[in-house]
Amino acid sequence: MKRLVMSVLVMGSLVVSCTSAEEEAREHAVKACAAYDAYGEKRDDSDTEAPEEIQARAAAARFDDEAALAASKDMRWDQLSDAMTGMQEVVVQAAIASDEARGDAERAAAMKKMEQLDHGAVALKAHQECEKVTG
Repeated sequence: MKRLVMSVLVMGSLVVSCTSAEEEAREHAVKACAAYDAYGEKRDDSDTEAPEEIQARAAAARFDDEAALAASKDMRWDQLSDAMTGMQEVVVQAAIASDEARGDAERAAAMKKMEQLDHGAVALKAHQECEKVTG
């Protein structure tokens, strides 16, 4: 009987820890999508003094890091993490391409990289994965 009680207690604690990890992963997924949405809104109306590329890299790092944390705690968020990693690269390349202080060759290379990444498809995938989080 004592062994049965101990087994039940151990199983109960495992269920609680799994649920806790899943909840924590979901919180990170929600934060990733919130940071992604905030980047999209702020991008059009930025009032900071930092150069656009620095702002873009920082914003992209925020949503990518949160998505990676979600995926590390619960594999169900792997596709979200992949989508946010893709978006991070698109954001960085877009910032480089629009930076007039850079040379034409560097800006053209960034534009080419964005085309190779298929930025429209990457953005659509990120949006779809965030719909799974919030929907």
